[in-house]
Amino acid sequence: MINMVRETAPYQERCELARRMSGGLVVTLWWDEQSTDVAVTVTQGDRGAFQVVVDGSKALHAFYHPFAAAAAAAAGRRVRGAAA
Repeated sequence: MINMVRETAPYQERCELARRMSGGLVVTLWWDEQSTDVAVTVTQGDRGAFQVVVDGSKALHAFYHPFAAAAAAAAGRRVRGAAA
């Protein structure tokens, strides 16, 4: 299980923008209207889940490449893939 990179608002305060399923993974893109945080969660059944909060301009990149976004966030680097 990968630990959560950064905690965001509870689910009831967030809006689901997109969801995709691939290879047993469920990837969901969230937006919090109050804080304007954008987060991507990855869930794999009972094997666990993780979440990464990204800049809104990097949201789609993180949605399609959540493991790269999580690795960049864990290393303290900016998420690559979209213009700043």
